[in-house]
Amino acid sequence: MRKMKSKLFFQISIIILPIFALITAAVLIVVYFSSINSFLEAQNDYMRNAINTTYQKLKSDDPQEYVLFLSYLEHHPSVIEEPMTDEEMLLYTEAADSPGSIQEKIQNSEELYKAWAKLELQYNQQF
Repeated sequence: MRKMKSKLFFQISIIILPIFALITAAVLIVVYFSSINSFLEAQNDYMRNAINTTYQKLKSDDPQEYVLFLSYLEHHPSVIEEPMTDEEMLLYTEAADSPGSIQEKIQNSEELYKAWAKLELQYNQQF
């Protein structure tokens, strides 16, 4: 009788343990992929919110101005954080006071482009 119980226990173990291992592996795979998807969705939501907030802070009805600002931030991330110099402020003021579109002037002058981007960033950080 004792030998029969041990043989039965062995046969049940051979059947149950692989099933348990497969179920555990399936649960781990599902948890892994759902956590990755949740993380990526949260990251996308954060990025979308940050972009929308930046766009609203620019207070610009012109999408091209927003694209200009973002492209400058992308290409010159360290320069944009420097304080604005008096020369840059004077250059921007002269360009803004003269007739014509500031966007056209920005595209023709790298220094004016830098001054404009710094001014936009400083103005938007106040709010």
